[in-house]
Amino acid sequence: MLLLAWGVALAQPCGKIASKAPTYLDFRRTGRLLKFLHTADWQIGMRAAHVGAAGEKVRGARLDAAKRVVAIAQERGADFMVLAGDTFEDNDVEGVVVRQITDILRAAPCPVYVLPGNHDPLIPGSVFDHKGWETAGNVRILRSPDPIDVGGAMLFPCPIFEARSAKDPTEVIPPRVPGDDGLRIGIAHGSVVGIGFDVAEDFPIFSDAPLRRGLDYLASGTGTRHFLVRDEAGLVRLAYSGTHETTKFGESNSGNVLLVEIDGPGAPPHIEAIRTGGLSWYQYIEEVDCPADVIRIRRTVEALENPAQALVDIRLRGALSSEGLEEVASIEEILTTASPTAESTDPVSRWPLPTRVWIETLPAGPVRAVASRLLARTERCGSGSADDPVCDHARGGEVILRSYQVESWGCFIEPVRVGPLSEGVNIVSGPNEVGKSTLTGALARGLFDRRSVAGSEASDLKPWGRDVGPRIFIDFCPR
Repeated sequence: MLLLAWGVALAQPCGKIASKAPTYLDFRRTGRLLKFLHTADWQIGMRAAHVGAAGEKVRGARLDAAKRVVAIAQERGADFMVLAGDTFEDNDVEGVVVRQITDILRAAPCPVYVLPGNHDPLIPGSVFDHKGWETAGNVRILRSPDPIDVGGAMLFPCPIFEARSAKDPTEVIPPRVPGDDGLRIGIAHGSVVGIGFDVAEDFPIFSDAPLRRGLDYLASGTGTRHFLVRDEAGLVRLAYSGTHETTKFGESNSGNVLLVEIDGPGAPPHIEAIRTGGLSWYQYIEEVDCPADVIRIRRTVEALENPAQALVDIRLRGALSSEGLEEVASIEEILTTASPTAESTDPVSRWPLPTRVWIETLPAGPVRAVASRLLARTERCGSGSADDPVCDHARGGEVILRSYQVESWGCFIEPVRVGPLSEGVNIVSGPNEVGKSTLTGALARGLFDRRSVAGSEASDLKPWGRDVGPRIFIDFCPR
């Protein structure tokens, strides 16, 4: 056995920086934009237990997405990169995982500034004490709130030293003082007060922090989704990049890195979300009454783009005939062929449906009543034709909207499902800029637009920066 022991010095917060105007390079003399990448919440080393056997696939995808972030820095000529906290899942990740990240970041063509977050706070024995960081000369761990001159702007880091706190991490940033007319960029990790977070012990950041601290931009991290916070003037100076690779089913606005460009002090930042995620997550939670319901799902699964990079969660409930069960088996076959790690976590109970002759042999009572209802439930559904698998009872009469799903539509790159919906009024709520209007508009177009919409009208619906066709799936059931 090889026993190693070493001492680790505890990094302590330095408090607020003295309020004096720092010395800046004359940024305006360069005649070009300041351009940098803002990313956060990589959570490398996550267990991903929620996806079962696909956990290794998810962990590998997060490393691949990190490489894509570095490649984008090269392609877009970034002056530097900022990782605004939670680069790692926690401080217990294995050393080989830390080494993988130091190797990836070492390949970046520019300086990389890494902020400890609440998942990987700067404590004794943290991931940032690993020897691998010594080999990455272009990477700087932000261990204190001391300002950093990046040759055209000043960075104001707000490192995290504990897992939970009710203190605003940006309070360590000195306010702008008279004579300080340089470009100021903050780097913090915490939750925005009033934007749908539980912030009691989660490093609360107030939405006016850029104004109070005199910042041109505040690069923040926490959570998985990308969103922007506008000030009273309608400008965005506080942004969350979200994670670089989608983490779970139903997650929206994730799998991106932000390219931030600022042409000088006081100028509004230009923020571009660039896709870095490699996995696509699809979830179908359905009540099935007849083979047509399963045929529709099977055809959707068959049409998936790049199924080897897809994670599919299908949960079916209901009563099916033998034909319907054969369709379920086909879906399992398709998924297993696409991914050897596919597993059936909620297997179907393959009980044959009763026949009328058999039901009549049952004694009167609850068992006979249930059997009769099950048979009636399947008999009122036709299997539909091969080209038009629609339940017979849905071909006419009243139907109600059960759920709908949009993908590759506006701000939604990954599939987002709305439902199950109930009869009457359904309310979709959420913070500003998360896509409520996009979801509502998509439903309206799905219900009333013709299927042949093309040209600029269809292009306007595509996700930003991606040449993929928008799609909506609408699920009805008889009233």
